[in-house]
Amino acid sequence: VKDMDWAKDKVIISKGHGGMVLYPILQEQGLVGDADIRDFRKLGALLTMFPHKGIPGIPVGCGSLGHGVGYGCGFAMANRSSRVVVIISEGELYEGSTWEHLMFARHYNLLNLSVIVDKNDAITLGRPQDCMEIPWAMLNSFPFVRVVQTVKGAGVPAWEGKISSHYWSKPNAAAA
Repeated sequence: VKDMDWAKDKVIISKGHGGMVLYPILQEQGLVGDADIRDFRKLGALLTMFPHKGIPGIPVGCGSLGHGVGYGCGFAMANRSSRVVVIISEGELYEGSTWEHLMFARHYNLLNLSVIVDKNDAITLGRPQDCMEIPWAMLNSFPFVRVVQTVKGAGVPAWEGKISSHYWSKPNAAAA
């Protein structure tokens, strides 16, 4: 994403709780300032836990699973000279709208769309393999989809590989 033309290209983090990973990149691109980073999640601050379209470089707000690929298709179809990257969670593969938009993108040959699936084997309900089998092989029929194996919470021992890290919140300093 670092070589993107932020004036026309789009990056959509459909897994809204992961969208904040773009903030340092937006800072590097000059779209948000040091004070914005420092004030992250403070009352009235620009940068919130779930990114919103009021933040420069964030085209849409996401968080409810299943919307990102649809938004991506719209942006890709509206401006075929742009690049559109959508990052989704594997949990979004349980949403019918995700599959409908993947089929839409293939049908309309949206070559400027890239969908990256963050496969970390941890969704809100538990381990995907314990919930309902995801047809991973079927994703091979979509040339613009890439599945990336990751580790949830990698680098933070208290979170690493733990489903419970999905709901982590900063401990209350007054209670400590």
